[in-house]
Amino acid sequence: MRYNIFIKSIGIFIFLSFSALGFGQQSLTTEVIDLFEVSTNKSIASQYLSPKQEGYILQLNESRFGKFMNDDKKDFAFTLPSPSGRDKPISVLLMKSHIIEDGAKGFTSDGKQVFDLESLGSHYWGSISGEQTQVAISFFNDEIYGYFSGINGNYNLIPLKDAGKGMYIFYKEVASTESLECGMTDEENDNAANYTPQNKNTDIRIQRHPIRISLEANNAVFMNPNVGNGSVSQTISIMLSQFNQSAMVFANEEITMWVSEVKVETLGWTNPTTVFPGPGMTGEITYNGQVYCEGATSHYLAQFQNERANVYNGDYAYLFVNNSCFAAGRAATIGGFCDNPNTSRMGVGLIPAPLPSGYELPSIHPRLTIFLHELGHLFGSPHTRSCIWNGNGTALDAGPNGDANNCYNGPNPAYYTIMASGGGENEWRDYNFVRGFGVQPGQRIRDRIIEHIDCFNELTFCQANRYIFHRISDETPVDYNAFYQALQIQADNDIVNNSKAIYVAQEYIQLLPGFDVSSNSEFDAIIVDDCLDYEDVDAQTQSAIPTDDVPTFDVNIYPNPSNGEFSVAINKELKQLEYELLDLSGMPLYKVSLQEKQVFKVNYRNLKTGVYILRVISEGKIVIKKIIIN
Repeated sequence: MRYNIFIKSIGIFIFLSFSALGFGQQSLTTEVIDLFEVSTNKSIASQYLSPKQEGYILQLNESRFGKFMNDDKKDFAFTLPSPSGRDKPISVLLMKSHIIEDGAKGFTSDGKQVFDLESLGSHYWGSISGEQTQVAISFFNDEIYGYFSGINGNYNLIPLKDAGKGMYIFYKEVASTESLECGMTDEENDNAANYTPQNKNTDIRIQRHPIRISLEANNAVFMNPNVGNGSVSQTISIMLSQFNQSAMVFANEEITMWVSEVKVETLGWTNPTTVFPGPGMTGEITYNGQVYCEGATSHYLAQFQNERANVYNGDYAYLFVNNSCFAAGRAATIGGFCDNPNTSRMGVGLIPAPLPSGYELPSIHPRLTIFLHELGHLFGSPHTRSCIWNGNGTALDAGPNGDANNCYNGPNPAYYTIMASGGGENEWRDYNFVRGFGVQPGQRIRDRIIEHIDCFNELTFCQANRYIFHRISDETPVDYNAFYQALQIQADNDIVNNSKAIYVAQEYIQLLPGFDVSSNSEFDAIIVDDCLDYEDVDAQTQSAIPTDDVPTFDVNIYPNPSNGEFSVAINKELKQLEYELLDLSGMPLYKVSLQEKQVFKVNYRNLKTGVYILRVISEGKIVIKKIIIN
């Protein structure tokens, strides 16, 4: 394993080398913001929460919220109180995300209302402190929407508009019984070429080429009381909050996505040529007592293509719909790029309804997968159950029904990832967004985008923030070289199976609890003065690092782990040195200066069991070692 951190700033270069697994670099000073209090209104709680359901009612502090919106925080710790009032609050580390193209507008189909999208609110990515989770929260001027996903399940923070001003609920989703099946056929998926990775050694960084998405909501979404409820601003806010969650998943795949425009169909049936669905798209059929809309997915998409193909402002266009007899979603094709007609870069799908229906709380995350899934098709990935993977024409999973076209030989069922197909009596139920697209679908998407990189403009500025939860792993036939570049980076992901990763930031890289680099994997974290001007370093070599900057001494700790008594051995005698012992929050505990020392003993048996950091400073260089006290 190679596990290095290179920091080059203001003329000083710091080399950090670790010989053990797992490390939290430091916890930067973060402002804590408390916006909610647990509501004492038991009647509201009893209306929305069953005795066995996990969750609680919150009251928003309006004055604090107003100040927060005016301050426009870059990063902060967002806290949710414990429902008991005695346990430790839930702390969510958040970083501001950039999901909206500069100058992007939202507007209605009649052209009477126009919105500056950036002025509507602020969007953030992050995680629950101490947990490997994916958190996307959007703060608008009049409401907040938050989506949480991880190994412990999916949670939502949504307003309770019928319960009174400033009333919210934070709750765990129950398993959804809704069947969500992609409209792309097995034939379309199996016709995709067998997967062979192509960009092992590319120097193209796709995250520098943002993909612009035009979003549209049909009239049914606008009028749905659990989505738009006849409000244009509410419809747009909900679409942006859900796009924020999806953009975070794509950002972990090194793909930058922006909203380029948002349209809301406010016109009713009086003008059917601009309303989806139009005439001929509502013919219902009944089979075994079930009501279906035969071919509705293709009909929605065909009409969307006919009406919008030549007028949407973006690299891709996506229509959100809301219809009880509509399949989950459909993409125009698998791999639609700018060398194909505009119609090949369009998709359609059901929108999650994030507001309660009566007192029934929504299961939001299953429908959140639809947008990700259909964009995955447009970017080049077939279903994981298709017989095109692993370099030998087999499947990655058996699908929800366990058939996988008879080309899957692995465990059944495999866990859900974004490009898994839905439908059937054994519908997927485990929606953990931290898994993302999975190794091969994610790499195939990156490969296809790189093949068509000229379709997308290149950034002239460094992106704001990245929170990385994505498991970086090699998997036959993928040799994964991950690269992330931003002003600020937080990460609690795993780097495993001989994979390689480089994180480049201008302000800080914060490695949170849970971050891990396994044996035979490589990790470099680099701080630079201007992250946009940074020249990529080869993850397999250190040739881009000036040899004069690498420390001329090394440090060995033994025993390690220890009971607090250990020796520090340096491979050369140093005339002067200074060492510091810090906890994982970055707080200095001890600082000692020594002269002409090569080996010295220390005794910290008074410290609690845990992980600490020892910094040895000499000759203008720093070497840092992790210390474990049992």
